[in-house]
Amino acid sequence: PRHPPPAAAGPPRAPPADANAFFALDILDSSRQAFQSRDRTVFSTIIHLHSFHHGLLPDLSKVIEFMCTLQPPEFVYLSFALELDAFVHRSIAKGAGAAAEDGDGPGAAGQGGGGGGSGVKYSLARDLDFASSFVQQMNHVLL
Repeated sequence: PRHPPPAAAGPPRAPPADANAFFALDILDSSRQAFQSRDRTVFSTIIHLHSFHHGLLPDLSKVIEFMCTLQPPEFVYLSFALELDAFVHRSIAKGAGAAAEDGDGPGAAGQGGGGGGSGVKYSLARDLDFASSFVQQMNHVLL
């Protein structure tokens, strides 16, 4: 019986980048394993800390530079971007929930519920201002 010719496997894959190869080798080295974590909770924690203490923002670039020595810079920037996006979405959701509780939802104007929404708007504006400042600090390291 004739067998069909093997299907083409597609274009050859590019070899892994040196950084990825070194990362894979470092995972095997137990003394360096603690530096190779892919857990992003540290990124959300840094964002949360700096969102409450804006005075720490000028030193954020030093923190990011140090983090880039522990992890590939691409991972650091992407992780901060994802966690900052989640922070903004949580802030928006928190503001929408608080506005609904206060009766400041859409169409509530003129129904006696107009006083409580300014605090929610201030909180959202503060969080968006923080996110903008955070990105500016990240760009100082990138550039």
